[in-house]
Amino acid sequence: MSMTTNQTATSLNVLARLVLFSLFLCLFIILWGAWVRISFSGDGCGNHWPLCHNEIIPDFTHKSVWIEYTHRLTSGIYGILIFYIFLKSLKYSKTKVKKYARLTFIFTLTEALVGALLVKKGLVGDNDTIYRVYVMVLHQINSMLLVGSSALLYLNCRHFNFHQQSVNLSKHFYILFIFVLLSCTGVVASLSTTLYPADSLLSGIQQDLSVESHFLVKLRSLHPLMGLSIGFMMIYLSQRISSQNITNLNLNNSCRALATTIWTQIAIGLITILSLSPVPLKLIHLAMAHILWISFCYVYFHSRYKSEKV
Repeated sequence: MSMTTNQTATSLNVLARLVLFSLFLCLFIILWGAWVRISFSGDGCGNHWPLCHNEIIPDFTHKSVWIEYTHRLTSGIYGILIFYIFLKSLKYSKTKVKKYARLTFIFTLTEALVGALLVKKGLVGDNDTIYRVYVMVLHQINSMLLVGSSALLYLNCRHFNFHQQSVNLSKHFYILFIFVLLSCTGVVASLSTTLYPADSLLSGIQQDLSVESHFLVKLRSLHPLMGLSIGFMMIYLSQRISSQNITNLNLNNSCRALATTIWTQIAIGLITILSLSPVPLKLIHLAMAHILWISFCYVYFHSRYKSEKV
C-alpha cells in the first residue's frame, strides 16, 4: 500500500470520527426539536429568526425561551461543524465522500430554512392547521435525508477502500419510500397526541372513530397500522436479502441489525400506544425511527460495496 493511500486512510478516519460526532449531535438536535414541540416552546423566541426576541442573548425567565434557544444554539453549532466537514471533503474528489458531504451540507441548510418557516408563520404551539402538518412533514422528510446522507458520509469515510459489487437491491428500494411515508404518518400521530391527548386507551379509540374529531385525531391511527404491516414486510425482506448473499458478511450483519431494530421499534411503538404516549417513550420512539433509517443506510452501503477481505 502506497504512502499516499496510507495518508488518505488516516485523514479519512479522522474525518469519519468527526462525521460520527456530527451524526450524534444531529440526532440530539432532532430529539430536542421534538421536545420543543411537546413542551409547546416553539414560540419561545416569538416569531423572530434566527435571533430570539430580536436579541442575540434573550431573557431566560420563561422556560419556553431557553428550550427554544437551546435548540437554535445547538443547530447553529451543528451547521458550523457541517460546513467545516464539507470544506475538508473537497480534497477527496475521487471518492463518494465529497458527494455525501455536499448533500449533508445542503440538507442542513434546508433543515434550517424549514425550521425558520415554522417559526415565522406561527406553525408552533397549539396551531392545529393543515399548513402546520404540511411543513412538519416536509421537516421530517428533510431530517431523514439529512440523517441518511450523514450516515452514508460516515460509511464512505470509514470504508473508502471497499470495492463496488453487483448485489442488486433496486427492486426492493420501494420499501424506502414506503418507510418515508410511514414516518410522515408518525408526524401526524405525534402532533395529534400532543394537541389532543386521550385520558384512556378506550377514549382514545373513541376519539379516533368519532366523525366530530379533528382531522389530526382521525388520521393518527394510520401510523400504528402501517407500522405493523410495513415492519413485518421489512423484516421478511431483510431476511431474504441476507439468505441470498450469505458470503457478504457485512451485508448479513447489517440485515440482522435492521431486523433487530425493527422488532425493537414495533415493541416500543406498542408500549407507547398502550401507555398513552408518555413523553420519554415518544422521544425513544423517534430516536429508534432514525436509528432504523441509519440501519437502512448500512444495508444499502454494504449491498453496493464490499471489503476485499470478505
